[in-house]
Amino acid sequence: MVLFSLVHHPRPRRHLGSMSDQDRGGVSFFWSWSYWSTFLLTWAVVPILQGFEDAGDFTVTERLKTSLHVNLLFYAIVGSVAVFGLILLIFLHNNWFVFYTLYLFDCSHLYFVANTGLHA
Repeated sequence: MVLFSLVHHPRPRRHLGSMSDQDRGGVSFFWSWSYWSTFLLTWAVVPILQGFEDAGDFTVTERLKTSLHVNLLFYAIVGSVAVFGLILLIFLHNNWFVFYTLYLFDCSHLYFVANTGLHA
């Protein structure tokens, strides 16, 4: 999914027709910066901080280690389920690319349900 988003991330195209070529570079840069910083915060920083807060260790380094361990375990489980689902999708459907969008939709729901269950 990360590779898919690297190529197909949204860009502001609606109002760029009225801008000069010189202004488009700045808008594109700030849009990409905003998109990727939000991506990094959502997938890495915030879950580590949540795990750090939930850890019951007494020192800062132990809490950070526990948080990293829990998050890596979570991403490994979700990633293995996603790979298993992709393998099933490829083997069960001859025209599997049609179902690719539905598969990505299901993966996002799996992440939400699993993440909500862990941090509830």
